[in-house]
Amino acid sequence: MKIEISESDNNNRNVDGKTIVNYITPFIEKKDPTDEENKFKGSGKKYYEASFTFNATVPYSFDSLNNAQDLSKLKQEVLQNKVIAFYKNQWDIIKEKRADDFFSFLFLKEKELSQSTYSSRAELEENFQTYMEPFTNLKFRLEPLENFKLKI
Repeated sequence: MKIEISESDNNNRNVDGKTIVNYITPFIEKKDPTDEENKFKGSGKKYYEASFTFNATVPYSFDSLNNAQDLSKLKQEVLQNKVIAFYKNQWDIIKEKRADDFFSFLFLKEKELSQSTYSSRAELEENFQTYMEPFTNLKFRLEPLENFKLKI
């Protein structure tokens, strides 16, 4: 198997990009000249795993994780109280149909996700419609936060 990683222009996807790295799964060279081809190193195994690294250049940079916090290091009771407070706040925002407030929580996450996955306009529109569901669907209702267990 051969994997080729190349650099491409997102605005001109039909043009071949510059090759960054090629990876070929290892093989055992044929020992006998009468053998038709080299043999894959994992031949006959039920499972084969390999990895390789490369440096990717992307047309964006995110620094939001620079201020990230390891939630597993917080006291679980404190974290749970913060989660409950956030959920109640979101509940109120949706119940009161305050879409702008709702989207203010999503903006950075969605911006970074859509940039890193090169979302198309159609995908962005589909995501937007999904997020609008609580504000446009008259049958939409939130479930109360009951009988839950916080796990990290």
